[in-house]
Amino acid sequence: MFLGASMVNLKKINLNFFDTIKTIDSPLYLLFFVLAGANLEIHLLRNIGLIGTVYLIFRLIGKIGGVHLGGFIAHTSGRIRKYLGLALVPQAGVALGVALIAKSDFPQIGSIIFTTIVATTVVYELIGPICTKFALEKAGEINLSGEDAL
Repeated sequence: MFLGASMVNLKKINLNFFDTIKTIDSPLYLLFFVLAGANLEIHLLRNIGLIGTVYLIFRLIGKIGGVHLGGFIAHTSGRIRKYLGLALVPQAGVALGVALIAKSDFPQIGSIIFTTIVATTVVYELIGPICTKFALEKAGEINLSGEDAL
């Protein structure tokens, strides 16, 4: 992220770098998620009921609470503080990366941590787009009536 921010802000003349990256980012994402799936131990799914539920709930509370606190500190509008947390629900890629590290660094509990993160990521990626659409509509950021369509 630092490299990208530096490139954009230090040299604004030509950003062909990002066009080049766009040609290879899909295979990299595919590789990342294939590796995550290959590390999933399906037999552990039955053991994550309470842990998974607690993680789902507290991650959502953390997103919504963090947005409210950050919005209050930054003096953002009430509609942003109210709905942005829901719009962040599907953001779970970093959690998978951290879970892979936990699995390798903590072999005793790493597998259950990883399985919990993968299973809850699937849930978040299924409900996330619905939450994001709802949040954007309620915040007045999108109009789905077709009036502004091209």
